[in-house]
Amino acid sequence: MKIILSLIIFIFLVSDCYGSKKGTTFGSDSSSDAAKCNDIRDLKVGWYYNWDKKVTCNANVPGVEFVPTIWGKGSLPIGNLPANTQWLIGFNEPNYRSQSNMSPKEAADLWPQLEATGKKLVAPGVADCGQQLGGDCTYSTLDWYKQFLGNCSNCRIDAVSLHLYYCNADDMMNKINNLYQLTKKPVWLTEFACNNPTNQDSVVNFAKALLPRLENSTQVDRYSWFIPFCGGCHSTDLLYSSLYNDQTGNGNLTPIGKYYSSFQTNSSNSSGSSSNNNGSGSNNNGSSSSSSENTTGNLIKSTLTLTIILIFILLL
Repeated sequence: MKIILSLIIFIFLVSDCYGSKKGTTFGSDSSSDAAKCNDIRDLKVGWYYNWDKKVTCNANVPGVEFVPTIWGKGSLPIGNLPANTQWLIGFNEPNYRSQSNMSPKEAADLWPQLEATGKKLVAPGVADCGQQLGGDCTYSTLDWYKQFLGNCSNCRIDAVSLHLYYCNADDMMNKINNLYQLTKKPVWLTEFACNNPTNQDSVVNFAKALLPRLENSTQVDRYSWFIPFCGGCHSTDLLYSSLYNDQTGNGNLTPIGKYYSSFQTNSSNSSGSSSNNNGSGSNNNGSSSSSSENTTGNLIKSTLTLTIILIFILLL
C-alpha cells in the first residue's frame, strides 16, 4: 500500500514540474553532459530534442520525452532510433543554404525513409526568412511548404515545424496561423526567441506576451525556446535571449531563463491534434484564459498531492 501511494505522489509531483508543450533544445556535442541534464530539470520541460538521433541525456529526468531528429541528407540512412520514442523530426532548416539546404522536392523524395520508421512525423523545421530571402535563405516558409506538400501529396505528416525569431507576439502567432491554415497540421515551434533585443527586460516582456498564447493555442502542439546555452552570444543577435548565463550546469539562469522555468503549462494541451481556433489576434487572446486554466489545474494537483501525502503519513 505504501509503495502504491509513493508512486501516486511521484506521478503528481512530476506532472506538476513538467509540461507537455514546453520543451528545450541543445546540441549533441560531447561537452558538459551533466549541464544538459540539469538544463532539462532546471527549465521544467516535458520534452527535448538535440538535432540528432542519439539521446544525449536521459539520467535523472523522469517523465521527459526525447524526440530524435533527422538533420539532413547526412543523417540518412536512419538506422536504429532510441527505444520508446514516439516522434521523429525531419530535416533542419532546409530552406537555408547553411543548414540542411534541401529543395522541397528533394525533401519529399526522401520522406518515405522517415515514414518507414513507423514514428509520428514532424515535417521539416523551416526557418522564417524575414528580410533574408535571396541570400542564405532560398525559400519563404509558406513557399517551401507549398512545394513540399505538392511533391508529397501522399506523404504521412503528423505535425509541421517552424523556427521564428521576432520580438512581437502578434507577428509570431500570425505566422503560426498562416502555416497552420496552409497545412492543417499542428505546429511545433521548435526554435524561437526574441531576435536583436535591446535588453533583458524586453525579452522577458516578449515571453510573457507569447508563452500563454502558445499554451492556449490549439494550433500549437509544442514549443522550444532557443538558445539555452549561448557562451559566445554576447556579440550576436541572440544577446539577452540565452536561458543561462553560462554552461556550468549550476542553474545560473538569466532573467528569461527564470521566467521560462517558472512558466506554468497546461499539461493536457499537447495531443498531436488541433482544431480550427487560430490562436492569433490581440495580445489578450489566450492570456487570461490560459492563466485561469493553469491556476485551476495547479490548485487541483496541489490539493490532491497534499491529500495523498497526509494519508501516507497517517499510515506510517
